[in-house]
Amino acid sequence: MFVRQRGGTTSLVEAYRDPQGRSRQRILANLHGEPDILSALAKLAARRAHLRNIQEAMAKEAANALRGYRDAALLKRLQAVENQLATIARDGVIIKRYCNATSEEVEAAIAAYKTKHGDAEALVLGMAFAMQRDLPRLQEAKLKLRRLER
Repeated sequence: MFVRQRGGTTSLVEAYRDPQGRSRQRILANLHGEPDILSALAKLAARRAHLRNIQEAMAKEAANALRGYRDAALLKRLQAVENQLATIARDGVIIKRYCNATSEEVEAAIAAYKTKHGDAEALVLGMAFAMQRDLPRLQEAKLKLRRLER
């Protein structure tokens, strides 16, 4: 088992031999852009908590709809959140199996990820207010935030 970066994707990979004896690689899980297993596990845990909050708010909004009318766009967004949570759950189980970190190390990594994400959000918001004329730098900051959220 090892981490492989290829084409902008970081994956947890295992090596094996096919029936003809040739060396092959099997992707076990996507590390969602993170360079190592611990960082990926922290990112998935933070993203899962964030997506569950969004899912809960959207479910309340759907339940409060008038006379059972359900907004198709809301249901589509809710389905997208559920798909993301399913992907996180699938990759998280595999990544957790191969992570040798203690629970304290995982909690510290989650806190570090949340700080990094919060800083990126604050940078984008601050730049949006202060630098409306400097669109390239604002777009670069937004891109950095989107990469953290994947």
